[in-house]
Amino acid sequence: MAEKWFERAIVAGFQGLVTLRLDGAPPADAVNLTLDIWLVALTKNRQWDEELDAERIRETFESLFASCERWPSPARFLRDLKPRRLPPLLPKPTRTDGQVKSGNAALD
Repeated sequence: MAEKWFERAIVAGFQGLVTLRLDGAPPADAVNLTLDIWLVALTKNRQWDEELDAERIRETFESLFASCERWPSPARFLRDLKPRRLPPLLPKPTRTDGQVKSGNAALD
């Protein structure tokens, strides 16, 4: 089962999609079942992390709100999901004058 933060994020996005009343949207009595299928599809063979993914999920739904004219599929959601932000890279190591000289001497 999906973690609670993830379910809340998907439910919030779903509420926005339902409010838009897009073509192809599920009927009112099938929204909960559709949500359940989305949760299965989005958690199948995937690990979600609140710190890394909550903002990406929100941004993806906002993008769908602005761009969809028809009800999107979980596959569309995953295609539109931006990649995770990479952690900052380590700084370039600095070398002392002695290391530079010994390195240059080794190359000569």
